[in-house]
This record gives sequence, C-alpha cells and structure tokens, in this order.
Amino acid sequence: MPANELTLKSIKELTEYTFIIPNYQRGYRWTKEQVDALIDDISEFYNNDIKIDDFYCLQPIVLKPSLLNQKTLECSSFDGELESGTIRLMLKNEVTEYHYSPTEKMFVASNQFEVLDGQQRLTTIFLILNYLEEKNFSLKHETRKETTDALNSPESASEEHIDLWHIKQAWNAIIKKRDTIVSENKEEKTSWSKTFLNQTKVIWYEPNGLSEEKDSIEIFSRINRGKIPLTNSELIRALFILKTKGNPPSELNEYKIASEWDFIEQQLHNNEFWCFCKLGNPFGKKEYPNRIEFFFDLIEERNPEENTHQTYSTFNMYAKKLKVGETVEQLWQEVKNLYYRLHEWFIDDDLYHLTGFFRLNNWMSLNDKKEEKGLLSNATNNKQSVLVRILKEKIKLKINMKDICLLKYKNQQIKSTLLLHNIAIYHQRNERFKFDRYKDTSWDIEHIRSQTPESDQRKWCKEIYDYWGLSEEIMPEDGLKKRLWLTLKTKQKNIDQNLIEELRSHFEENDDNEECKHDIGNLCLLDAKTNRGYGNAPFPVKRKRIINKISNGEFILQATQDVFMKFYSSQIEDMMYWKKKDSKSYADEICENINKFLGGNKNDK
Repeated sequence: MPANELTLKSIKELTEYTFIIPNYQRGYRWTKEQVDALIDDISEFYNNDIKIDDFYCLQPIVLKPSLLNQKTLECSSFDGELESGTIRLMLKNEVTEYHYSPTEKMFVASNQFEVLDGQQRLTTIFLILNYLEEKNFSLKHETRKETTDALNSPESASEEHIDLWHIKQAWNAIIKKRDTIVSENKEEKTSWSKTFLNQTKVIWYEPNGLSEEKDSIEIFSRINRGKIPLTNSELIRALFILKTKGNPPSELNEYKIASEWDFIEQQLHNNEFWCFCKLGNPFGKKEYPNRIEFFFDLIEERNPEENTHQTYSTFNMYAKKLKVGETVEQLWQEVKNLYYRLHEWFIDDDLYHLTGFFRLNNWMSLNDKKEEKGLLSNATNNKQSVLVRILKEKIKLKINMKDICLLKYKNQQIKSTLLLHNIAIYHQRNERFKFDRYKDTSWDIEHIRSQTPESDQRKWCKEIYDYWGLSEEIMPEDGLKKRLWLTLKTKQKNIDQNLIEELRSHFEENDDNEECKHDIGNLCLLDAKTNRGYGNAPFPVKRKRIINKISNGEFILQATQDVFMKFYSSQIEDMMYWKKKDSKSYADEICENINKFLGGNKNDK
C-alpha cells in the first residue's frame, strides 16, 4: 500500500505477513485485565445482531517495511539506474523476497514489516490465534529468541524473565476465557473464530520516508507517549540500539548492547544485589519494572543541570548528549562502569559492609561529586584498599570510639552504633550482613532488661502468666503464681503494685538503679513487631519469645540473638536473668568488636 495512507486489514489478512519486533522496543507488557478487555469487547460485538459488513476496529499498528541494505550487495555487471528488481534470500531455511522500491531506493520485503507501534495488540492477537488453533502470522523478536520461542509455546514459557512472565499471564488469561471464545458447540466455536478472523480489523499505517533508522526512533517515541507508558530505560535502549545498528562486530553495535543490557538486568534481579544497589535510595518508592533504570536515575542525579524531573527527563538528557557530540560508546560505558563499581563493592566483604553501612545511615551518598562526600568519587580516585581505610577513618570521626560505652538510649548515635556492632559481628565471623532483610524491617532500640511497666500492666502480667504456663482451670499452689492467677482470673481493673514489685524481684530486675537502665549495655536492636508485641516483659519472657522466632526462621539480628543467649556474659549460670554484670560484659564487647572491625583490613586479623 502507498505510504502515509491508512487502511483496514482483518485479522485473517494479517496471517499473510511476518512482523518483526525491533530490539529497541520493550517486551510484552499487557496485563490480564487488558487481555480480558480485548476479548470482552470482541465478544460484545459478536453477540450483537451484526451484519456481514460490520466489523470491530482495533487501534492502529504502525509499520515499516523491512529493508535490505543495498551496500551489502555488489552488482558489478549492472550499469545504470535501478528501477525494478527482485531478490530472494534464504537465511536459516527461510526465504524472504525483496522488491526494489524506486522511492525508497532500497529493496523492500513485500510481506515483512518492522513494528513501530502496536506490538502489544499484535502479540495478544497472536496468542488468541494460537489458542484457537487457527492459521497465524509470523511474529519474531529481532534479538530475543527466548521471547519468540515463548510466543510459539506459551504454555511452557518460563516465568523467570519479565517478558516471558507477561506472556504466560496473558496465555492463562486467554485460557480462563475459554467459555467466552470457545463453546462446546463446534458450530459456535467456528462462528466466534470467523468473527474474530474476518470482522475484527486493525488500522494499518505505514509512515512515509522511513529509510533512515533515526526516523524509526522518533516515531516510536512520539506514538508511545500517553499509552502503556514506556520507561526512560526502554527509550534509552531504543536510542542506543538505533544509533549503533549496523556497526561491524569489531565496534559497539545493537547486538552487543542488547547482550550487555540483558546481562546487567539479569544480575540486578538477584534481590540481594538489587537491595544493596538501592541502599540509601534517593528516589523514594519509585518502582523499577526494568531495574537498570535505577542506574540511569543515578547518572541523571549526578547531572543536576539536566534533571528536570519530568517523565522522560532521563531519556531527554541522553538524546541531548548525543546531539552535542557525545557517543553511545561513552554513555553506555558510564552505565557499565556504575554497574561494575557497585558489583565490585558487593562481592568484596570489606566494601560490602562499609559502603552498605554508610548508605544505610545516609552518611555518604553515591553521587555527590564532592570528593569528601561521594562514594563514587572516592572510589574513582582511590584503590580499594585506600577506600576501605578512608571509610573506616570516617566512621571513627562519626562515632567517638572512646565514648561508645557511655552512650545512652536517646543519644543520636546509639542506633547506628548498635547497627555497626551487628555488621562487625557478621564480618568477623566471615558472614555477610543481611542488608536486604534489615532494610525491609522497622527496628526499635530495645531495653534488654525491661523498664517498670507504666501502662498496660495487665498485659505485662499476662506475658509472665503465659511464660509460666499457668492453666486457666487449675489454681497454682505457689504463693506468687497463685496471686498472679487470681489477679488475672478475677480481671481486677487495678493491678496491685506490690504484686508488680514482687514479680520484678522474682526475675531479679530490681538490682540496678534507674540511671543504668538506659546504658548501651542494656540496649539492642529488635524488630518493632516483636518488641511491641511483648512490651516491657521480663528478660526470660523476652528470651523465650526470641528463641521461638529464631526456631521459626524469623530474622533476628545476630547481636540480639547473642544477648538473649548470654553469649557475652562472663558467667552464665543465671540464664533467666539479665544483671548489671551482664550489661557490663555486653558493653565491653560492643567496644571491642567495633574496634576490631575498624582497626584494619581482614588480612590484619
């Protein structure tokens, strides 16, 4: 058909063509709801009293004929201006026929098209035809063979890759619509299929003058705005691939970018590494369907003069850089360098723990260009061993090493000091601190030996009641247990304060004065859910609860586990009590472990 004209083609007419999804485009992203909506709309049309000339119209597909680059052909015997001609090429046992177009000055495939817009609809149509077991068109992804394979065998598609996951979800959605599109009545099934094939049509559009690759990306960018939203990273991928398309194997080309891009994206789907990359995330709760986009956001943040905070500001930044002379090689290398740097920190235990600690505390950002603040700047200007030493010295300036044992509950440094102690323990035991689990949890500063309950004393008493395993039916003979049983059994509104004091004395929690209860030796980090669940319960009640959580595989920080196992205590004959001497041993251990951690590299240990 002539370029720049609109025409209608039925689904059946599409089956005569081959459609190529360019490698600069995103993968399939339609949701179950969108698949359902398409089927429901066609079914509503089908169920109406339609005439043979009626049709249901889908949105446009924008296409570009596949071109054969003339420069790859040598016709030494031909002299003059070419006006017509046909070339047949067999590649991988598949024949494609190209006709010469005098207007485009290129050979054009008569039945093969590059899809600039509409791949989501085409893919869904393709899957429906597969399910109906009707003749189908050919749909291929230029460099994503696994996606092409998944489209042809959607029932066995892997769900580990995001593109394949969406294909599998769409296929399952189509299956669930079997009662809508496939009736047990064979005649009914044939009738629905005929309606879908013959009376469901798409608007076919071929823009004029698409001989140059740059035209593809310009149209692609424009027509996709305001629809299923493209991400910056998907547009940047398109930009990079189109700018390098056709380069020889010795240079950066579309295949190298696609391969390296997919490798980085795959690595970022290691959730432990992904969490490490996002520690101290400056972009809040922004979601990343394509995780590599986080790197582009980091790079844009380092260029505040380019950061307009608009929807496609990152893509526009790269488009501008290319216009003023920067190359794809330079820009892509910057992304790879950022990945390599973070991965280098991730696999090295020293840098993993130190850079992770800094970013969790927001003490040093990744991006700040000032040498004294930016982790990336420090890393670029120094060797790994020097960076380790710099970070340790900076921690010493933040945390006064001489005053660690004097820190109190409300001191601003207490939480970061307790966190550092935990990291030091994992590091010294040749284990890796679980930043991913820590980051997803809300943490409280917990008093190991409980404070005097000022509110909800009944709940505090009930914790002890449950710890002792008292029965509601049998009154205990022991005096203190009997008094507690009677207090809770009769549901007295006011708890006898003498009972409270006797219970505290029983658990030996009255041996310290009020000034000691907020010392660092009586503090640890505990997840808020556990901490607020048992309130100010006595030490053995807390200990039992925490042991149960550890047994159930719940995440309890190592230092907190050690405290309630009395790992730091010099004498452990009283496992049920936390005394002043236990606090002193624990505080000393915090100082020693942090000093060991900051004293030198692992090789010095």
